[in-house]
Amino acid sequence: MPPASSPKPTTKKAGAPKAKGAVRAKSGCYTCRIRRKKCDERPDAEGRCETCLRLRLQCLGFGAKRPDWLRESNNVTELRDKIKSFLASQGMIKGHSGSGPRAPEQEPPTLHLSTQNYNEPTESPPSQLLVLTDEIVRQGPISNVREEWPYPPPGAPGGPPANFEGHPGHPNSILPPVGHPAGNTPSFGAPTQDGFPHNEPYLHALPPNNSTSLVNPQWYTPNMIQHPPYAISQHHFMIVPPPLQPPQSQLRPNVPPTITHPTRPLTADGDLDELANHYMNTVAALQYQLADKYFLPQIFKNVIEKEGVARNAARILALVHVQRSQAPMAQALEDVQTRKRYDELLQMFSFAKEQFDDDDALAALNIISTFLFDGGNGDWERWLHVASVYSNSILNDRSRFLDYRDALMNSTDKERFIIKTTFWFDVLASVTTMKKPNFVEVIHELYNPSNQSGLSEISDDSDSLSMLSVMGCENRIVWALAKISELHVWKEHRAKSGSLSIVELSRRAEDIEMHLAPSVTPLRPRTQDDVPRLLASEVFRTSAIVYLRTIVSGDHPLVREISEAVDDAVVSLERVAAESKVNVKHVVVRSTVFAFFVCAALTTKPTKRAFLLKQLKDEGEVGNCRGILDLLQNLHVGSQKPKEVPWRSILRESRMLLV
Repeated sequence: MPPASSPKPTTKKAGAPKAKGAVRAKSGCYTCRIRRKKCDERPDAEGRCETCLRLRLQCLGFGAKRPDWLRESNNVTELRDKIKSFLASQGMIKGHSGSGPRAPEQEPPTLHLSTQNYNEPTESPPSQLLVLTDEIVRQGPISNVREEWPYPPPGAPGGPPANFEGHPGHPNSILPPVGHPAGNTPSFGAPTQDGFPHNEPYLHALPPNNSTSLVNPQWYTPNMIQHPPYAISQHHFMIVPPPLQPPQSQLRPNVPPTITHPTRPLTADGDLDELANHYMNTVAALQYQLADKYFLPQIFKNVIEKEGVARNAARILALVHVQRSQAPMAQALEDVQTRKRYDELLQMFSFAKEQFDDDDALAALNIISTFLFDGGNGDWERWLHVASVYSNSILNDRSRFLDYRDALMNSTDKERFIIKTTFWFDVLASVTTMKKPNFVEVIHELYNPSNQSGLSEISDDSDSLSMLSVMGCENRIVWALAKISELHVWKEHRAKSGSLSIVELSRRAEDIEMHLAPSVTPLRPRTQDDVPRLLASEVFRTSAIVYLRTIVSGDHPLVREISEAVDDAVVSLERVAAESKVNVKHVVVRSTVFAFFVCAALTTKPTKRAFLLKQLKDEGEVGNCRGILDLLQNLHVGSQKPKEVPWRSILRESRMLLV
């Protein structure tokens, strides 16, 4: 856990030194601006800054007006990633050892740049963009998912023949199993309007005679969580693939479909290996619905390939998903065999360790998700403790990083993903536990809007610090949610000691709410993946205001400020329900159950409450929507207008996690 620290002053001292990487450059050369690092602004005779020369990067030069290509966030993000890959391959980033020794006579490589056509903002005329081309980028230790895969499909120009590796080009062919070469790492794909990724991999069961024939295609088209039928035998289960491909417009632009092959077990363990594949190919995309589905396989691949607690936890999660899809009304963890596997995992795992590794942390996140898939409540707190201890060890590793910001920016992709996911679980868990978030000080240092430079660009939410690209919530809103829970603890402590000042409480609340106002320049979706993220972020913004005002005024829905905030939040939820793309709607609803619970508990309008309950009911039985619906119905507010709603206490007693 982050060490306890004394309260930090709210004002920032003038002239205080900024943490490494904290500068959002408004001047300097364009290479340094792309990297979002401070430029020395000392050009040599050829106009190259000393920073680029030292790092062996071609300097893109200086200019007073930002060129059009730098205004397009996709271009900037891609260039930044390539530069980072080059620097990592040269051992210039902490935690990366480089791509290997060079011969003594070999000159250190320099990252050269060349021009080619590149994406421009729609309002700008076409122009040329300097693009990184040095082959060393592709040889670095940091993989660039969008750059290196997937390859052209069988039969496509530049791709292998249709019978690649002897497998027929069948429309129902299956994506490669875990353990295939890295180049063929499966992509989760973007959801279609039926709620499934267009190239989502599907397992096919191996019948007892080991025949590999596929069954007749069948398909259900409910939402993202209610999956196709599963045929369970003693050792095998089956997911029948869809017979049709989605329209070309739904495919990820400029990314050809992935090569597909029949699945093969990792070992001879039958159903266990199919469960591991099912997790990798299907469940992980549902587990992290707003994260980049083309990036997740790179994080999970090595973990699932090797035996360990993370893989066993992934198997349990996959099995729970299968069972809840088969028998929605029954809790999977009450099944004898499923519970046996969970108990075996508990015996393998040591909670008494002082330090945990990434395998432990990913296992913990998988078990938390297991409870979420199985209704939302359970013994998730001690597993969150494991992920928190691991994340804290990375954030406070001063042998690698200067501070929290440096740690989050320069840690490995897996470390960063675990830390961000743990942040999110920690913040929303605090609503249930009614305790201060463990990482509130870290989040305050990283995301406090008052400490930002004031320069806001679309690319700000696509870098390694962003929570939007992982959990669908802007950084300032994550910060606000954490501070609101902290404010609740502060209020309760002061009230018990008889020293609560309403003036001070109101001032602290105002300091938070001012950062929850609608953005003057709202973020725009850069890709289709950003549409559900931005919808979810707006829901979290409006519902955070509801949460904050209940801290100030209590859980009294008739208080004007609370009722107004609830109405505003319901409008954002109605906007989600009106989304024309069904898959977007379901993803956002499942990701924002916190808002549905708080608003449905506190609204005084029966029609609004009925609308919110219906949205939760429509999400089916897999996940925590049904459990949250049951909690709301147990509040017994109905059409009444109660003076106080005990939503907080019923949430804590049920141990329901609103993630």
